[in-house]
Amino acid sequence: LDGAVSRGDGPVQVAYQGTSEPLTFSGGELSGLADAQAVIGELQGELDTLARSVLAGFNQVQATGVPLSGPYTSLTTANPVSAPDVPLSEAGLAFPPGATEIAVTVTDLTTGATTETRITIDPDRDSLHDVAAAIGGVGNVSAIAGPDGLLRISGDAGYGFDFAARDESVTDPGGLLSALGVSPLFTGAGAADMRLTTAIDDDPNAIAAGLVGGSGDGRNAARFVQLDQLGRADLDGAPPSEYFAALVASAGESARSAERQSETSHSALESLEQRRAGISGVSVEEEVASMLGYQRAFEAAARFLQIVDELSDELMSIVR
Repeated sequence: LDGAVSRGDGPVQVAYQGTSEPLTFSGGELSGLADAQAVIGELQGELDTLARSVLAGFNQVQATGVPLSGPYTSLTTANPVSAPDVPLSEAGLAFPPGATEIAVTVTDLTTGATTETRITIDPDRDSLHDVAAAIGGVGNVSAIAGPDGLLRISGDAGYGFDFAARDESVTDPGGLLSALGVSPLFTGAGAADMRLTTAIDDDPNAIAAGLVGGSGDGRNAARFVQLDQLGRADLDGAPPSEYFAALVASAGESARSAERQSETSHSALESLEQRRAGISGVSVEEEVASMLGYQRAFEAAARFLQIVDELSDELMSIVR
């Protein structure tokens, strides 16, 4: 055997030396380890599904809100595309966006007056350059798609911008802003690397809790709470907490099933060992002694028959 052969981040497999075809096992310790690995891999996949749903949901709400400090004056996305001139659906984003409509709200920082513009983006057609051009077409805002794959947005002097709809309507249903990394709450692409961004960890006021900025506005914070109350399509229609509860229950049932199988196998093994001991536990010396006894008895019987035969011959000779 070639030993354990790792397939990148996938499961560990065993193969004959010089081959790449993994072996299958019908029983024994290796079969048990392979089964356990499959169950753990399935649970990890479900946990990643949950983590990705939470990441996308929270980052989407964060991107369409306004932090305590108010509208942004400049912003650089966190997730680069592979190339700024290819359709976004082919740009290598960890969370590919769907067709969407975003709200770009520009605020006069002196008067507080706002102007909202809606932009429609089709990721199967539009690239990061197209997104930059659409945002840059809004008055008092400029946007550039850099060669590094990041989108840089800035407001003109005396103006700020954000992506929150002031009428509280849900915007960006396709998740474009969160996919690009507009002021994200979390980084990562799954359960293993999911964590708060440094900006949020350093300054909790950067959380977009409102829709206009400033203290007393918690309307977007309420949307964060609702994420755990509403079913999500990527979680089979279940809210995150229910999906997690079902995941824990499934893991517990798998553990109990494995424990029952282990107990059954252990009992069967003990029974077989007892039967083997009953067979192999016979004393050889006692059996040899018994066989010698049978041999002596056979010899005595043979001698007796010989004597009887001789006496028979003697009697016959006398009779004659």
